[in-house]
Amino acid sequence: MSRHRRGEVGSVPYCRTGRFFYIHQQWYFACREGRDQGPFATKAEAEAALARHIAACNGESPSRDDGQYSPNPA
Repeated sequence: MSRHRRGEVGSVPYCRTGRFFYIHQQWYFACREGRDQGPFATKAEAEAALARHIAACNGESPSRDDGQYSPNPA
């Protein structure tokens, strides 16, 4: 049984897709805002960047030790 995610209204999709994808030997993640984030050299880097992105969306202070992700790219 599918459940609503925080912020969702209306019917719930029957299935959901994964956030991570691999193109031309680089990793990316998709986010609800509609902008794919990346590229990242490894899936682990993409996962860490996604965690920082979610923290930033939740108003938390994300750590930026690798300098790869910026929630407001120039």
